[in-house]
Amino acid sequence: MPRSTTTQYKYRCQEPACGMTMRNDKWKQHCRERHAAKFNRNGFQDWKNGARNIQAHEISKEHRDSELCKLQWRQNTRIDISLALQKSARIVENRSVMNVMIDSVLYLASEMMALRGHDAKDGKFYNLFRMLAKYSVSASNYLTTLSNHQFKPDLNFLSRLNQSRLLNVIKDRVVNTIVKRIGKNPWTITLDSTQDTSKKEAVVILVRYLETNDEGRVFPVELNKLQLDYSTLVGQAYDGANNMSGGITGLQARLHAKAPHALYVWCRAHRLNLVSTQAMSCTTEMKNCIGVLGELHSSNEKTVLSANGLTKQLRTLKFATCLFILRQVFNILGPALTCLQGVAVDLSITSSLLNDTANRLQTIQSDVKQQWSEVLDKSKHFAEINDLNSSFGKIRHRKRKQMVDEFCEDESVSDMNKKLQVEVYIPVLDNIIDRFDENTVQIYKCTGYFSVKSLLTSHDIQPIDISALCDFYSLDKSSTAKELNKFRKYYKSAEKLVDVSDMLPTKYQKNYADFECQFVRKQCGIYDESNERNDDNNEHQDSEDDENGIEKQIDTKDRSKNEITANSEIERTIKLWFSNSFTKPLRVLWNTSGYPHLMCIYKILTVLPVTSCSAERALSKVTIVKYRLRSTMIDDWFASLVIIASEKDIVNESNREELIDDFAMCSNALKKELLQ
Repeated sequence: MPRSTTTQYKYRCQEPACGMTMRNDKWKQHCRERHAAKFNRNGFQDWKNGARNIQAHEISKEHRDSELCKLQWRQNTRIDISLALQKSARIVENRSVMNVMIDSVLYLASEMMALRGHDAKDGKFYNLFRMLAKYSVSASNYLTTLSNHQFKPDLNFLSRLNQSRLLNVIKDRVVNTIVKRIGKNPWTITLDSTQDTSKKEAVVILVRYLETNDEGRVFPVELNKLQLDYSTLVGQAYDGANNMSGGITGLQARLHAKAPHALYVWCRAHRLNLVSTQAMSCTTEMKNCIGVLGELHSSNEKTVLSANGLTKQLRTLKFATCLFILRQVFNILGPALTCLQGVAVDLSITSSLLNDTANRLQTIQSDVKQQWSEVLDKSKHFAEINDLNSSFGKIRHRKRKQMVDEFCEDESVSDMNKKLQVEVYIPVLDNIIDRFDENTVQIYKCTGYFSVKSLLTSHDIQPIDISALCDFYSLDKSSTAKELNKFRKYYKSAEKLVDVSDMLPTKYQKNYADFECQFVRKQCGIYDESNERNDDNNEHQDSEDDENGIEKQIDTKDRSKNEITANSEIERTIKLWFSNSFTKPLRVLWNTSGYPHLMCIYKILTVLPVTSCSAERALSKVTIVKYRLRSTMIDDWFASLVIIASEKDIVNESNREELIDDFAMCSNALKKELLQ
């Protein structure tokens, strides 16, 4: 029996030499398993080679595991507890790896950068993970395990599939957070769309709602979300396209059928932009001026012939005069357009802002001769400083064919100065002012009774005055009018105790106290406008100093003068916002009780959108996230990246442990590696 066993062993050892294709490492493993089977299962009989076989068995894995089990048995240690501790340690290590992965994904997604490269182990995500792994032992060990081909883990957290899962988990977390914050509060919707690089229609839907922080303050916030209750939808804002604003088959009509209280608001910024665009194109001279500016901006390389033609037009006094007309108009319309693009703007601010803009334009129109004289003097002074043509030149009259029954001719203007005033300057002003005289919807007029300016007056509000607004939102107009009259008396003493400076831009928060003091004194009849007159005199003195300065410094001084004018216009807009915003009365109501109808009205008025500019700002991220080299990006990946880039504040507030738990629920393998 021993002899046959020895013969069998020799035959097995000679098998590789007889042409078998078994690799040496596999053969060695086979031999180790055979030696282990002698002592564990089959019994040992080869005593002739016993010393060699015993030495091979002592270094085998089976023998070491048996020694470990004997030691645990002597110490009365349970195997199941030991295995559970090993699993817990592995889960802790894996969750630490996931924290590094989440940091890498959130940074790249927030900065709108690509995650993957051309192959599986290339790209910004892997490179950033490797860099952060230098400061994490668990992540560094995990990378070492991935690079080891013999002991490679079955689950790769860094795979493309798990990256996509993590992005979807973060996106869903943002959605659920916003839906939870809104609850039963009123909300409005804003929508806009554009084509991405792959010629697909990218639609951005924004939700505007009230957010309350720990101190009880109310903030109007706009965020990208969906899946909300239509019964609390109180407004919608789009542009003026027929497919959006159509009263029968437009989007606003279809949404109004599902949400009867969803008031449609045509984007005020779009309307004002259309007004300025049509006004600037109402005359041939202004069209030519804007065309030259567009041609200079759109193309960098010009032929000699086209460059000479542009230079010839730029050096004319007529072109300089048109530029100064544009400057005067946009000094008034520019701050209004900027304010309408803000997040905290509401209907009351919009009405006051547009009325103030129209009044300022009408002031120029009433004194058009003096205003034109100033524009002409500035353009001539500019031409002299920059060595341009200081005269308009002669006018070439074009003869018109006179019919047989015509006995009179149109009088032609021979003076170019008079021609620009009559055919350019006055038509531009008239065209803009005429478009500000459109009839306002009755429901928008009712919002003026709830503004700060109306609350500080002593005129009682009747139910008929606010009937249109109350009937639309199914509120009792008599109770609302009574609460409003009572609240006005309380607001005069309580509004000084409420601060809204956090709603202003950061650089204007320091001057908030001056704005508030000037506004209160004006409402009390003791407002002193000497400060504004002094500011105007200082600006006028600065302008005179600029005109008398050295020609080498004229560009710098003109630029500083323009900045001073722009800052004064913005401060004027900030004052209008302070005196007409619904936010301050709402914060007063938030800290009081006894005004249920009025609280509901102010919540609705605060969240009602007036523009769709925030949706357009969100669309600007589309071209950054999905550009030409990333045009094959799938929709889920693209939507997750855009939402994470848009909602950075909510993403940063998310609990990492909860994100890992949600990520672990994506598959059974992830549950086993990340959950206890």
